[in-house]
Amino acid sequence: MPRGHNEYFDRGTQMNINLYDHARGTQTGFVRYDDGYVSTSLSLRSAHLAGQSILSGYSTYYIYVIATAPNMFNVNDVLGVYSPHPYEQEVSALGGIPYSQIYGWYRVNFGVIDERLPRNREYRDRHYRNLNIPPAEDGYTLAG
Repeated sequence: MPRGHNEYFDRGTQMNINLYDHARGTQTGFVRYDDGYVSTSLSLRSAHLAGQSILSGYSTYYIYVIATAPNMFNVNDVLGVYSPHPYEQEVSALGGIPYSQIYGWYRVNFGVIDERLPRNREYRDRHYRNLNIPPAEDGYTLAG
C-alpha cells in the first residue's frame, strides 16, 4: 500500500499519481508523503541495492517476489529518456500491492540474501497467472 494511504481520506490529501514525481522521489531520496505508487524492480540485484541503501540501519529486511498486474508500470518504458534512475529497472504499482499478489520473499540478513524463497500461503495464482504489466502507452497519461 502506498505510504500514508490509510490516512489520505482522514486528512483529505489526494494521492499523487504522477509517475515522474514518484520516480524522482524527494531531494532526500525517499518517497513523497502523497505518493500513489509502491516501487518494485525487475531485478533482484537492483532490489537488493535499494534495500542496502534505504534499509542499511536494519540487520534484517525482506525482498518480495510479486506477480505482475495491470496496475504496474515499467518506469523506464513509460518515462523513456526522462526516467530519473533507469539503472533501478523500476516497476511502480499504482495503488499498492495486495498481500495475495506476493508470491514469496527473500530474507536479507546483514546484507546477504538467503537463497531460499519461502512461498506466501495466501498468494492467489489463479488471480495473477495471466496478468501482465501493461504496454508503455497505457501509462503515458500518468507520466506527468
